Amino acid sequence: MTNFWQILQTILVGIGVGIAFWQLRKMNIQIKADFTYRIYKDLLEWLNHHKECRNWLFFLDSRLGDPYDKNSNFTKWEFDDYLGYFETVWSLTKKGLVDKEIVYDILSDYLIPIYEANNFELKKIIEKMRKEEGKQDFYIGVENLYKEMKKHEEKKGIVRNFSFPPYPPERN
Repeated sequence: MTNFWQILQTILVGIGVGIAFWQLRKMNIQIKADFTYRIYKDLLEWLNHHKECRNWLFFLDSRLGDPYDKNSNFTKWEFDDYLGYFETVWSLTKKGLVDKEIVYDILSDYLIPIYEANNFELKKIIEKMRKEEGKQDFYIGVENLYKEMKKHEEKKGIVRNFSFPPYPPERN
């Protein structure tokens, strides 16, 4: 009879550990989702403080220009800060700290169009900065995140019908 209770106790402990593991896993998923959403909210806040950049993202109607020219849109709009968000997201994605699906869902509209705008102007700017700075990993996160997002689209058969982020423009 003692053997029966030991076996039952072992089974119940195993079930308890399984339930605890399942709950921790669900909690981890929720934490990743919350963290990803906070990054998104920070990006929107940054865009609210940089209205010229925000308008450009909607219309993509001008060039970013030379990042080393203090009069270029790239410099005036502090566009390197905008790219910094995607660098951070790439680092967090690599480490599994944010959910890849959610990153694609909420951020792809803010990266893919600008990367492809004006005949891939941003890609050319990044390549120039790498050459000027002598660092081949300059904005590598932006580039890698873009490539991952495009792979995701190919895998899912997603075809973009628009070339701008989904928020209303503010034109003067």
